[in-house]
Amino acid sequence: MSLFRNFDRLLRRMSLTIAATLLTANAFAAYPERPITLIVPFNAGTTPDIVSRLLADAVGHDIGQQIVVLNRVGASGIIGTQAVINAPADGYTIGFANAGTLAINQSLYKKLPYDADKQLAPVALTGFVQSVLAVRKDLGVKSVSELSRSPGALRRTT
Repeated sequence: MSLFRNFDRLLRRMSLTIAATLLTANAFAAYPERPITLIVPFNAGTTPDIVSRLLADAVGHDIGQQIVVLNRVGASGIIGTQAVINAPADGYTIGFANAGTLAINQSLYKKLPYDADKQLAPVALTGFVQSVLAVRKDLGVKSVSELSRSPGALRRTT
C-alpha cells in the first residue's frame, strides 16, 4: 500500500510542477484557453502511455483544462517526437520523451529528422525506469562487450 501512496504523492508533485511551468510560461495570456495535446510516441498501455495519462489527468485538473493524450507510434518514437517538433510553438502541444527518443535514437540511427538537443526543451522529469539487458544462458556471453562481439549482435541501422 505504501508504494501506491508514494506514487500518488510523486504524481501530485509532478503535476504541480508541470502545471506551474505551463501557467508561468504564458503568465500574461489567458492560457490555456483550449485543450492541450500531449503526444506520446508509444503504444497505448505501455509505461510511458500510462504515466502520461495519469499526469494529463492530474495536470488538467490543476490548470482547469483538458489534456488530451494522443499516441503517435512508430519508428522507435521518431514519428511522435517529430510531431511534437512540427507543432506550433504555442504551448498547446507538448510531448512525452524518454531516453529512447532523446538519447538512444541518436546513437542507433545515422540520421534523425530532428535534433532533440536543439529543438526540444525539458519541462519536468516524470520518473526513472530501470532496464535490464538479458540474453539466453546458452549464448555464452557474460558482458556487453562479449555480446557485441558475438555472432548476430545488434548492429547500427540506417
